[in-house]
Amino acid sequence: MSLSMYNRAVELTSASKSAVFLNFLPVVTMVGAYFWLGESITPMQIVGALVVIGGVILTTQFGKSQKELEQGIDLEN
Repeated sequence: MSLSMYNRAVELTSASKSAVFLNFLPVVTMVGAYFWLGESITPMQIVGALVVIGGVILTTQFGKSQKELEQGIDLEN
């Protein structure tokens, strides 16, 4: 199911934009293990999850889009 959803995301966006969200895999696995397997979550795992979430936010919200990069190249010529 998740692989088909990822393939659909690649169709709708680009592979590089979709690949950023693969970083959520360990976070989702950690949450799933907590709820379904009764695993404990350590403070280090929480810090790691926050770093991953922050990195994805920085990449998706503050990264330059391809259109902006192309316009920058056109302005230089």
